[in-house]
Amino acid sequence: MPVLAPLRTTIRPQTWKTGIALRFELYGCQITDAPCSEMQGMLSGLLPDSQITASSTRDIHGSMGTARLVASRSGWSPSPTQPLAGEEWLQVDLGVPKTVRGIITQGARSVEGSTSAENRAFVRKYRVSHSMTGKDWTFILDSKTNHPKIFEGNTHYDTPEIRRFEEIPAQFIRIYPERWSPAGIGMRLEVLGCELPGKTALLSLNLTDQGRQKLCYLSNACYCKVDSSVC
Repeated sequence: MPVLAPLRTTIRPQTWKTGIALRFELYGCQITDAPCSEMQGMLSGLLPDSQITASSTRDIHGSMGTARLVASRSGWSPSPTQPLAGEEWLQVDLGVPKTVRGIITQGARSVEGSTSAENRAFVRKYRVSHSMTGKDWTFILDSKTNHPKIFEGNTHYDTPEIRRFEEIPAQFIRIYPERWSPAGIGMRLEVLGCELPGKTALLSLNLTDQGRQKLCYLSNACYCKVDSSVC
């Protein structure tokens, strides 16, 4: 049985004897119990809307908060009504470099509050790209073909799906829809990951020669939050 990430589970009896009677238990675990699978702030709101961007958005208010997993009742949809495969994207800036291990995707309602089938949009297949700078991008590759990997997405607009991959260091994650539902592209998202190996969340509060303070993070290099110079 595949790993599922349901918000709720419904059992529909198909056959029975005399009458329907049932007792059951669900077996599973927290999504975050897997190694390096902590939610990175989309659902919780820890990441501000300003760190969620897209190639375009249909939201007339321009709010990217709709792209948050579960928390939003609508979702992100690009502005073109007939987008081209691989041309539109949804991006998350994690704020600092992290180790990224997977994502959770969910579909969307194209119109807020609507439940009609034509407004239940989701992405069936997508590619994932990552970057440390937001300028130079690398696709996650398929180990068999060495081409950008096509991930299986959603089959329902409201059921979350988890997709894990090999650990990658990244601050920026982009999702490129490749195929989608008849209602179009609709997506809500969460990023799964953890701190970079050997990184201490708070290394030190240092004083420069001019007395300015630097708040630095340590991985293979030191990322300064106040001063862009090397620590």
